Order: sequence, then C-alpha cells, then structure tokens
Amino acid sequence: MDLGFDLKWLIVALPLAGAILKWLRSHNDRTLSPPTSPMTDMDIEQLVREGKTIEAIKAIRKKYACGLQQAKAHFEAIRDRQRDD
Repeated sequence: MDLGFDLKWLIVALPLAGAILKWLRSHNDRTLSPPTSPMTDMDIEQLVREGKTIEAIKAIRKKYACGLQQAKAHFEAIRDRQRDD
C-alpha cells in the first residue's frame, strides 16, 4: 500500500518539528522577570560593612565589568577605607 510518502521521513520530521517548536517557545517566553536594578556604590559599601565578601565582589564585577583580581582589589580598598573611619 503506497501512502504517497516514505515513513522514514515522518520518523525524522516529527522529532525535528518538536525540537523547533520547543526552541521557538523558549525564545518567545514573556514570563522572564525584568532585570534587577544595578547596585549603587552605597549598596556595595553596605555589603562590605556586613562582611558579605563574595556578594560584594560579585556586585563589583557586575557593576564595573571587571575581572576577579580588580574586583578583589576594589573590595579591599573599600574595606580598608571603612576600617580607617
């Protein structure tokens, strides 16, 4: 019995179509939360004051788009300045 198409193409096409639909849905998701507001220098200083080293360094890296070494040096400068006050 000839159905007018080859069954092996259907076996290939269905998973491919499913993958394409999944990709389209993931790139059209409107449920994503809006980006958080950037941290201010005062927020970063508060993190340093509270002893939240890792969070402060992450915030510095994000705000100033710098590397780990630079962020750590900036963190230490803030910490040292706070100790002097």
